[in-house]
Amino acid sequence: MKFVVTSDVHGGTDYLHSGDYSDVVLIIAGDFDEVKRSRYRTGIESLCKQFKNVVLVPGNHEYYGSNIHKTHKVLSDMQDEIPNFIFLQNKFVWLDGVLLVGSTLWTDFDKGNSLTKFDARLKMNDYKHIRHGTTSEPWRKKLTPDDTEFMHHKDKQFIKNSIDTVRFMHDNDFKVIVVTHHAPSYQSVSPKYKNDSLNGCYCSDMDQYIEDLGADVWIHGHVHSSFDYHIGKTRIICNPRGYESYSGACENFDYNPKFVFEI
Repeated sequence: MKFVVTSDVHGGTDYLHSGDYSDVVLIIAGDFDEVKRSRYRTGIESLCKQFKNVVLVPGNHEYYGSNIHKTHKVLSDMQDEIPNFIFLQNKFVWLDGVLLVGSTLWTDFDKGNSLTKFDARLKMNDYKHIRHGTTSEPWRKKLTPDDTEFMHHKDKQFIKNSIDTVRFMHDNDFKVIVVTHHAPSYQSVSPKYKNDSLNGCYCSDMDQYIEDLGADVWIHGHVHSSFDYHIGKTRIICNPRGYESYSGACENFDYNPKFVFEI
């Protein structure tokens, strides 16, 4: 089964190589655009006409200008209305015998480091442009680092429980792909950001978790740099486009619009 991987398109264009994708699954590891924009659905519908399936895990930017609950509702409605669109947020799906498990993931802020969380609140736009609350009051307050740290642990538990349960039921005779937006390892930090105080807002130290889980592939976005490496048996893939400049060039010079892997 063939998969094309992209992320962090941010509403840009010309991020895929032209070709016949009728038998290929597209995986978008978040930050396709802000869901509130009308072009979001138009863009997804266009991709769904090209690919066998389009699988999307929401990134932080999906929620901008809106709230967590409304964004999930819009994406769930799109999944109901577009036959080959798959929205994964703490959900899993079977595609031709391959198990795909998806969660935004967020981060644990250097294992709950108070200084990292303080920096995040001051410097990360997530905590200025995303609202969060209850189902009945979804706009109640701005999102906080405490909120996303809680979501991180919830997402981690969902990924593990889902894979463990399905393996128990199916004797582990299948391939597993995990898709998250945030990075599950500090190996996905670009050398130029090695000592950046905000790395804990982009990555979490989950190397042992990944090795114990033993998924075949883990795809993520968010960091705007390309990566392809292994932790144990798990291949970690990140192929983000990044923001588009006024000239049309993409921020990540290593972005590969033809990136395909087979499992």
